Amino acid sequence: MQESCVRIGGATVFYDLGVSNYESLLSALTPYGLERYMPDRKTPAACLKVALNEVMKGQAPKGKKVVIRPQEDRENSFAVGWIPSKVRKDDNEESFEHQFFGHLVGGTESSDIRCSPYQEFVDALRNPFDCALHSVSKASLSSTIVDIIENVLHGISLRDSGGFYWIPESQISAWKCLASAIETTVTKGGTHTFHCISAVADDAMVAAVCDAVESETISRLSTLEKSVAKSSDSFSVQNCQAKWELCEKCRQRVASFETLLSRPMSALHDAITQTERMCALTALQTTGAQMAETDTLAAA
Repeated sequence: MQESCVRIGGATVFYDLGVSNYESLLSALTPYGLERYMPDRKTPAACLKVALNEVMKGQAPKGKKVVIRPQEDRENSFAVGWIPSKVRKDDNEESFEHQFFGHLVGGTESSDIRCSPYQEFVDALRNPFDCALHSVSKASLSSTIVDIIENVLHGISLRDSGGFYWIPESQISAWKCLASAIETTVTKGGTHTFHCISAVADDAMVAAVCDAVESETISRLSTLEKSVAKSSDSFSVQNCQAKWELCEKCRQRVASFETLLSRPMSALHDAITQTERMCALTALQTTGAQMAETDTLAAA
């Protein structure tokens, strides 16, 4: 009788998220030392806008849509009204029909909400305001999970658009613990669903992860180079050093996958070096131009 075993080379993980309670999520992540990955709490103004949108949903007359505009001359205040549905720009002043103001007075809690002239909206706004203040949206929670996958679990997105991630075999247990902890943070009536599908350590798996590493690295270098080109007129040596640090992080990340996969990625190291040179050349050109301008002014 022949026996064979399949070597697990990692796992593909993905998830479907609901909304989490902020305090519960913080409590779930803290025991693992992951509290630094907590998303920023929504500002009171953002919570008020969420509440106004929810309360005013469906309130506009036929043929019109609700518009909620921040008041530039007053903090944490919004003007609520509507404009014709056919008007594309919400900042169209001529067609805006003002209804009332919603604002926070003297504080940042739901008890500080005021509406003028219709105070009857206040009670309706308090619950959605509190829910927004103490919740973490699906998008924010997903960003937190992706940060943890990339920076703690040494994983990587298998698609440019995200959604499916590969993590090494050594991190599967940690992923399951993380998923279980986050599942307990969902708000009432919602669900968090996490999946983990083991991947066989074969050439296909290695090729898929290598493709993902290449795509991620080239994308990050491209973004970095565009940033340098955009600020070329004021690109200093200090700017160059900051960009070099980003390049070094890319290099270290590539090296970590080379170790994990036992696969050299020399082409990516060459691409990183090319970006480093581009940063250095831009800094030198900018510095030279500034020195020439200084000499010209001094001579004058």
